[in-house]
Amino acid sequence: MQRVLKFGITFILLSLYIGLKGQHITINEGIQKISNTALYYEYRFHQPTTNQPTIVFEAGARNSSGYWNGIIDSVSHFANTLRYDRAGLGRSVGSTDSIRSSTQIALELKALLDSLEIFSPLILVCHSAGGFYGRTFASEFKDRVRALVLIESSCDIWEDMLSASLTKNQKNERFRAQNNQRANFPIFQRLEYEAAPVTRSILSQQSELQIPVYIIHGNQHNWPSGYPSTELEDKWKVCQEKLLYLSEQSSLQVVNGAGHHIFSEFDLANCLKSKFSNNRIREK
Repeated sequence: MQRVLKFGITFILLSLYIGLKGQHITINEGIQKISNTALYYEYRFHQPTTNQPTIVFEAGARNSSGYWNGIIDSVSHFANTLRYDRAGLGRSVGSTDSIRSSTQIALELKALLDSLEIFSPLILVCHSAGGFYGRTFASEFKDRVRALVLIESSCDIWEDMLSASLTKNQKNERFRAQNNQRANFPIFQRLEYEAAPVTRSILSQQSELQIPVYIIHGNQHNWPSGYPSTELEDKWKVCQEKLLYLSEQSSLQVVNGAGHHIFSEFDLANCLKSKFSNNRIREK
């Protein structure tokens, strides 16, 4: 099965965006109650919204919708956008469901979209652990998603790959540091971390996606002192290449000099704008 490595942000989405230049942007934000929680959201849209895709932003672990502050204004000028806080994070209320697996989070996002009557095609833009939730949503609700963008999101076996490069002392110290750090997290941040083994099992059983998947990652991370940084960069690249197998329509872009928080070196908003803002949507 051939995978094409090309400029990862050159989306097949050329056919997905409608030109929105000059249209008025409406901002609808608030706390939306769904069955098991109440989620903070910000929905920016242009009129008419019919069949115009909505870009949904999913932040990584411990991050709220504010993570996207640097690009949301630019992107919302040419596309409808939705960003939100997962249950228990940011301004959202904690969930009555204590198992914070990717399936549960995907179900809550769908409930939020349905309650806001957002039924347009979706482009999921996910950073870091947010990619786990975006992948699950795309797998569970295939008819809703047109494309998936994974930014610095790990593959399913990254923890094993990382552990194999560390000494016994480094692994023990990392384990202790993680436990100490997470003990001080707010409960729903901690529950997301605790659900990671369940989420990895869910992801490992998912079938191939039938949509474009775009993988974007850096190559200059800030590894802890004493870690084999060159070896880990090589492994991170291999891990990212494994994500190409999520779809036959996948591509990958390496952003030179970028670390995990990639946006200082990669201008996602302007790249999206330059390629998609003047194109018309086609029916799926």
